[in-house]
Amino acid sequence: MMPWWKSPYLYIIVTQILFTISDLIGRSAMKEKGFTLSSFLGGWFLLYLLIRQIATMGQLYVFANIELGKTMALFGAASIVLSNILSFL
Repeated sequence: MMPWWKSPYLYIIVTQILFTISDLIGRSAMKEKGFTLSSFLGGWFLLYLLIRQIATMGQLYVFANIELGKTMALFGAASIVLSNILSFL
């Protein structure tokens, strides 16, 4: 049996949470600073990129370990659940 920390299903949930966090950071910063060059030179953008890179690495791990059809369905379901939870909160 596979240890829980190597489970691709855990990575699906974690990567979707990371993408959602980065989306919230980007939305907040864009509302506050606007879409200008100076706003992309701030620390928030570096944090945004770092979180998205980690999430992308997690997705690549999932794509390498689960067949594509299941993976896309699970990513879609996880994103719908997370967006509904966030909209409720």
